[in-house]
Amino acid sequence: SLLNQQSYNPHKLTGVDVLHQRGITGQNITIAIIDTGINYNLPSLGGGIGPGFKVEFGRNYVEGALDPNDPIDCEGHGTFISSVIAGQTKDFVGVAPNAKLRVYKVSDCNNQASTQTIIKALTDAANDNPDIISLSLGSYDGFSDSPISLLASNIAQSIPIVLSAGNSGDLGNFYSTAFASNKDIISVGSTNPIQYISWPAKLISSNNQVLDFNYFSKNDTQLNLSGTFPIYYSSQNICNLNLNQFSFQNSFIFSNLNDLSLDPNNINCNLNNLQDKFIFLSSQNPQYYNFSQNPFSLPSSSNVITFHDSVNSWIQKQLSLGNSISLKLSSSDKMTPFPLQSLGAGKMSSFSSWGPTFQNDFYPIISAPGADIFGQNLYNLESRNGTSLSAPYITGVIALYKSLYPNSSPQTIRNKLISTASTLSLFNEFGKSDSNLNAPLNQQGSGLVNAINFVDYSTSILSDPLLVLNDTDHRISNHIITIYNGGCEDVTYLVSHESAATVKARDENWIPSSYFPDYDYSQAIINYSKTCFTLKPGELTDITVDISPPITYSFSDGYLFSGKIVITGSNDEILKIPYMGVELSTNDWSGLEAYCIADNNGTLIDLSENDRIFDIQNRDTFSIYYRILYGSPKFAFDLVSNDYTLQDFTYPPSDNPKWISSLELFDGLSNYSIFSQSSPSRFNDFVYGDVSGLNNIPNFPAGKYQILLRSLKAFGNQDNINDWDLFL
Repeated sequence: SLLNQQSYNPHKLTGVDVLHQRGITGQNITIAIIDTGINYNLPSLGGGIGPGFKVEFGRNYVEGALDPNDPIDCEGHGTFISSVIAGQTKDFVGVAPNAKLRVYKVSDCNNQASTQTIIKALTDAANDNPDIISLSLGSYDGFSDSPISLLASNIAQSIPIVLSAGNSGDLGNFYSTAFASNKDIISVGSTNPIQYISWPAKLISSNNQVLDFNYFSKNDTQLNLSGTFPIYYSSQNICNLNLNQFSFQNSFIFSNLNDLSLDPNNINCNLNNLQDKFIFLSSQNPQYYNFSQNPFSLPSSSNVITFHDSVNSWIQKQLSLGNSISLKLSSSDKMTPFPLQSLGAGKMSSFSSWGPTFQNDFYPIISAPGADIFGQNLYNLESRNGTSLSAPYITGVIALYKSLYPNSSPQTIRNKLISTASTLSLFNEFGKSDSNLNAPLNQQGSGLVNAINFVDYSTSILSDPLLVLNDTDHRISNHIITIYNGGCEDVTYLVSHESAATVKARDENWIPSSYFPDYDYSQAIINYSKTCFTLKPGELTDITVDISPPITYSFSDGYLFSGKIVITGSNDEILKIPYMGVELSTNDWSGLEAYCIADNNGTLIDLSENDRIFDIQNRDTFSIYYRILYGSPKFAFDLVSNDYTLQDFTYPPSDNPKWISSLELFDGLSNYSIFSQSSPSRFNDFVYGDVSGLNNIPNFPAGKYQILLRSLKAFGNQDNINDWDLFL
């Protein structure tokens, strides 16, 4: 009775639907969710909080919270995530609907949370000893040795931690989030849907003729209306229709959407402030106007509906016969999904962030459905996008596994997830798809989660399932793979290789390649210690693989190569061990570029070429334009004396009396930053901040100074002066 299989089923892509049919639904598993809280009063999430409810308990860390034990959500993000894991309605079921939830509210109504708050919640969640911890938050820095990353890594030795990989796919390579970049954390990328969602409705003429049709809405939200309503039809394009003539309650206006001449500006102009008007627009491709990446997205109003233009002929025929037409809706009707006819169906989402980390580790670890996911918002049901949704999906899959194997270690879970994942072929949202070439692993990680193989396989990988070759300075070409036969019969295994696209790492200016990076078909060169072996039940063996980079002349400024070592068993089990290498020198990749600029009577001047006196205390100041091309564990803008030279640099810099202080910058909005930071995010375009003060001095001292720019190299030792990039 739990699962009358819904027609909408993202679980068909991952095999979760098969596990549900077996009755595997996350029983007896507790999941800690660290996010914006949860609307636990919703029936889809159990209708309450406390013993006997789906939500066992919660904590609230938001400043000013009235009850520290009430995790009620006021933003919606945490509620939606919870529904992906364990929600259930007439139209969808979560991955692990029988799991229990513990919710730790760290974000306010604007979805803002401090690192200190997250650290506190993460510590408390670990002490509460759940089976899994799920987070869909983070900042971008790409280093694994920050305090929160080290804490998460320590916890992950005993409790699996799942974290979203981020939604910055447009920025391309080398863009991992803060503590998801730690290899012990399961970072999750996003894949596209294989279905699109519509809702059923009926048109009824006054002569009792009935036409069943489907409508499409913004965010896939069902109209919360039941009843029969008269419609008003116009053959005019909606852009030319005067909507003010329909002034009564619940006006249902059927009109046309001209696909060929659609102007989003006109659409937005005419369809704002609809109030109780419902606009039904005919189109040859009505489903496409509801995807967030469509350049002709309709307004955010849920009152705008699209339907297929074949319905128009029926409406026009009925009207020509002198019949009136009514629209019949029922909010209890189930949705009607259709297969998504797109090259990108089931492939990687363009918004999903790419790795590797700045220390060239794997990122993301795995991928799961995260685009156009239908779930529970604060008060209604809708579709959303983001790796924030793919992370709880993996959390739910782990819950299914742990309900069968409750004593499995985080390492066992991670190894099986990775080695049983399904490899995805390449898809570029700009119109390119190649079913014969696998997507680069710094985009998809180990691939799409395969829940059936994850649960069922008896062969396992006991060694680290991610082979990190690193860069040319830190290359590790030789790796040992340990295979274990946990089944009940002898199995013969064959060893082979599966390549992925080799992608351009950075452009000629050494800026990381943005989406979608240039790629070619070159393959790494693999040598194995053995290519065929047999294991009895309970036996294990080691394979040594030596991996050399592909020979390619396409990318002179550096490239990323990846693929998988494939272990195929006579028991029909196929395990895959991903590898990835970075063919460039990370140490030579200078991370910081900056200029000091001032406005001189409307003209921007470079302060390195001009002398000018500034009164910073009275807001007569200058700006620093900067960009970080590659990550740095530490970087700063410092005020130093006018006679300071690079030979004067020491660490810490305060050991030299010529060093004054780190600068404070103001971004022109409301944000001040002390520019002595650890692990900042990298960005391709210049940003700027106005110099507004000093870190440890209340007033800017009078004098003539220089600005020191310092950036520690990715693998650098802060105590080694040669590991710093320094500029004056």
